[in-house]
Amino acid sequence: MWDVTLLEYLVSMHSKRGEISRKRKALEVISQLDINTNNHEEILREAKSTRKSAFFRYLCKAFL
Repeated sequence: MWDVTLLEYLVSMHSKRGEISRKRKALEVISQLDINTNNHEEILREAKSTRKSAFFRYLCKAFL
């Protein structure tokens, strides 16, 4: 798991350096539902379910 404070620092650092693609990647990670441990159990369960279904879809595409 990532620390949100660390990710916010990375966004700031990449912004100052003008590294737009790295800044976007850090923002994508921050926006993930399961990153915030203060979320309700239902939100964390939904995020887990979403990731699991995406993984199984990827496996199906790879084997079929």
